[in-house]
Amino acid sequence: MLLSSNYTFEAFFWIILIAIALVTLTIFFATPKPVSKKPQDWNVSHLKGTIDGVSSAKPIGMQKEIQEASSDNIEKETAPEIIKIKKPINYRKMAFAIFGVIVIIGSVSLLQSTFNLFNVEEEECELVPYGKCSEVKLSGRNLSGLDLTGIDLSYADLTRASLGGANLTNANLRGADLTGANLTGADLQYANLTGADFTGAVVADADFTNTYWYQTIWTDGIVYDENQA
Repeated sequence: MLLSSNYTFEAFFWIILIAIALVTLTIFFATPKPVSKKPQDWNVSHLKGTIDGVSSAKPIGMQKEIQEASSDNIEKETAPEIIKIKKPINYRKMAFAIFGVIVIIGSVSLLQSTFNLFNVEEEECELVPYGKCSEVKLSGRNLSGLDLTGIDLSYADLTRASLGGANLTNANLRGADLTGANLTGADLQYANLTGADFTGAVVADADFTNTYWYQTIWTDGIVYDENQA
């Protein structure tokens, strides 16, 4: 289908996607780089101690104990204290990751939209009661005698189509192009003919009872808001 009925939703999606991308880029370029902190040098010169002044009159064994005890105290005091520093959150990496996801989603959506835009092949629809055939191309098709009760043929291309004896009761023919179509003996009771174009159509013995007319172009090419059949 060349024209999509969800243009509003698609436009809203793209607006949201672009807004998120702009916010992400702002965070990426505005966030300052974290300043690396150099570890502090521990000055332990003041922790150096001596055991001078120990009286030589004390026994040798006692002097050794005092020396060992002093050495242990110095080692304990000089041991550097381990400080755990929490690594700051890198918002730049987060912003870059989010932007990458947005680019991937946007690329997939853009490819799909492009495919839908250039996919002009005829849409398949089920020509059955209450079928969904909006905007379908049925130009020149033979639909004579089919039961199309309540079918949605809004904005369909039915130019020169043969609908002789077809049952189109309660059908939605809003905006349908029926130029040159053959509607001989067709039943269109309660059909919606808003904006439908019957220019040059053959409507002999067709039943237009209780049909809804608004800006409907009749077989004479004139626009009517009331039933002219």
